[in-house]
Amino acid sequence: VRLVTGALKPASGLVLFEGADLTFAPAHGRARQGMGYAPQEGVVFDTLSVAENLTLHHRDRSLERYKELFTMFPRLPDRLAQRAGTLSGGEKKILSFCRALAEDTRLVILDEPTEGVQPENIALMGSKIAAKAAAVAANVRVVPGYYGDDQSDAHLLAEAHIVGVPLLIKASAGGGGRGMRQVHDLAEFTAELTAARAEAVAAFGDGQVLLERYIGAARHIEVQILADQQGNVRHLFERDCSLQRNHQKVIEEAPAPRLAADIRASLLDSAVRLTKGIGYDSAGTVEFLLDADTGEYYFLEMNTRLQVEHPVTEAVTGIDIAAWQLRAAGGEALPFAQDDITCTGWAIEARIAAEDPANNYRPAIGKITSYAAPDMPGLRVDSGVCAGSTVSHYYDSMLAKLISSAPDRASAIRLLEQGLAKYRITGPGTNIAFLR
Repeated sequence: VRLVTGALKPASGLVLFEGADLTFAPAHGRARQGMGYAPQEGVVFDTLSVAENLTLHHRDRSLERYKELFTMFPRLPDRLAQRAGTLSGGEKKILSFCRALAEDTRLVILDEPTEGVQPENIALMGSKIAAKAAAVAANVRVVPGYYGDDQSDAHLLAEAHIVGVPLLIKASAGGGGRGMRQVHDLAEFTAELTAARAEAVAAFGDGQVLLERYIGAARHIEVQILADQQGNVRHLFERDCSLQRNHQKVIEEAPAPRLAADIRASLLDSAVRLTKGIGYDSAGTVEFLLDADTGEYYFLEMNTRLQVEHPVTEAVTGIDIAAWQLRAAGGEALPFAQDDITCTGWAIEARIAAEDPANNYRPAIGKITSYAAPDMPGLRVDSGVCAGSTVSHYYDSMLAKLISSAPDRASAIRLLEQGLAKYRITGPGTNIAFLR
């Protein structure tokens, strides 16, 4: 049952939910049916992304969601015992979600599941506060700030005076800008803290926050990692994800442009060192903030999963990251040394979303009446929709990803623009014109 935090061997078959009657309720309370489950269907899904954003409900109450059973995680009790009473709400939520699925007797797994990403790694890196501590232990720099356990208003205000303004209040279990507030005047700190906590509790069930110095001229640089159960860790170079809207990535590219060779080498080394330090053994991404003014970089977070933007790295390295995530989870050792991995050419990804940029990016909903993706050499399309699909307000607004790859950055930009010009989606509005 370790599958729910990892993946099946490619030849293992399917996960079957036989007669499952599940409803997933987003943090804002609107329920939605169980992601297309039906008695005859088999589904493999990313538990982490679900557990971060959804609360599991079972309509007939036949499973006890929060029952303290650890039989599915043989090594977890000992490790958690060392941190008794220190698990955040977000960590408990992820672990409880996995246990609840394991207790549903209608969950049938064909063949032996692989171990996949270890649940303790998911819990560790799912908490920004715990992740920062792991980075410091691995001698990786973090943004100056406060990452402590004392969460009282008075103590956080005192720490805010030490950090100084401008600063960021960030939800420890958060992501995507939720539970985040900028503070430019300490007279506003308490009000912003209250707002950040409320948003964090609503979205993640965890009001714990951290404080960070705000870096205005920042670039978002992340390093793709592959690791295996034999202790091998390889980096697949870096991506630049600095083009964002409301803390959500819009354009990603590999490699990162205008990055000095010495900074690149240090970033890659830091990512590998942190990954080894926590004993990670799958695909993951280590994210950093790079101060464009000083050239200094700081650990931001680690995502213990496959990222939306992984295709750009696949394009420049020629390595199928999704396949090697499965193969490493199945016990295979990575066959390539670090020096065998090269970064060749340039790749850029654009996220196509159902939203109206002219109307403050208001989400667009409705039925897609026609859909035509570009078919050109050097373009890759990853899409989750087609003509007749209904875009609902219950789901993320991203419809597809368009990835261009070319020998150089200018050519990749030109090809991406040509592809966007040929992309046709009618029905709900999209951001295609904005991306162009």
